[in-house]
Amino acid sequence: MNIAESGGCPICLQSCGFIERCISPFNGKTFGRYGCQPCSFEFWEPRGFQDSSYSGEEFPAYAVMHHGEYRLPPWSARFALSAGTAGGRLLDVGCGDGSFLEHAASLGFDVTGIDIDAKSVAIAKSKRGIANAHAVGLVEAIESGILKPGSFDVVTIFEVLEHQPDPAAFLLQIRKLLRPGGRIFGSVPNRHALFQNTRFSQRFYSEEIFPPHHFLWFDRKSISELLSRTNWTGIKVEYSHYLDANGLASAAQALIFGQFIEKFKNRIKRRAYHVPDQNAGQDRSSQFQAIRIAKWMFNSFFYLPGIICSPWFNRVGQGVFFEAHANGAAQSPS
Repeated sequence: MNIAESGGCPICLQSCGFIERCISPFNGKTFGRYGCQPCSFEFWEPRGFQDSSYSGEEFPAYAVMHHGEYRLPPWSARFALSAGTAGGRLLDVGCGDGSFLEHAASLGFDVTGIDIDAKSVAIAKSKRGIANAHAVGLVEAIESGILKPGSFDVVTIFEVLEHQPDPAAFLLQIRKLLRPGGRIFGSVPNRHALFQNTRFSQRFYSEEIFPPHHFLWFDRKSISELLSRTNWTGIKVEYSHYLDANGLASAAQALIFGQFIEKFKNRIKRRAYHVPDQNAGQDRSSQFQAIRIAKWMFNSFFYLPGIICSPWFNRVGQGVFFEAHANGAAQSPS
């Protein structure tokens, strides 16, 4: 496919306008960004899942997961507020190192998790005590019988949908796993968030929002449109993930130093967190504590600028939180 051509919007299937190109610093491939105005949605072509982005620790967050040092994610509190402690069977797709599953289990849920990153799943089992964690993708888990149709009360897909080549097909697979009236909870990065624009992100901030890591750029309207077109009901969508003190400090650093500071910090993190396979399993908690202290000391110089700029930095949330019910028959967009 010509990079200036698109097969159509993944949500409404209508033709879309070409916006720009970018070359991935990770695999050297050229990707095109397209926009669908009716859906308020943007996406990249060509879309294709790349497992090595996770297992290969190209992004420091995955290296952190591989040591079980990932903190409880920000959407956990919002999930608890909506889901309560009703219990039932819960599946977390893209469970990582199991930090959220551990939290969900404390709320009374019988938890299961799947993730394509085998290293993170091993941590979920060994450190978080998640017995039903599987290193497998969604389709394979269904086809192999690991996940049974209609067997879950809740499915969570936090920070997962933006990675999917075909979001509608992905949501239809999720529907198969839910009991009638079951609920889905999820979150995605907000495409209107701070620096979430190629002209700003490539200069100032993170490379993580670009392909081959993220293919889909959502906002509240596009998530609502996708859920509605795939026949979910009781849809609730809101902006979330507002920056805390450390997030505000990081934003101030990015604004002052540009992407240089992000690349510099990521280089340090990769070296600090990477451990050869032969040394896996070593207790490195003291090293991680030292890294956290160093991060706090560095951030302390930027807390004040970050707080001063917080009305601009936090004008909208960094993410979009959504929930919906699986009532009615599943259907593809039309």
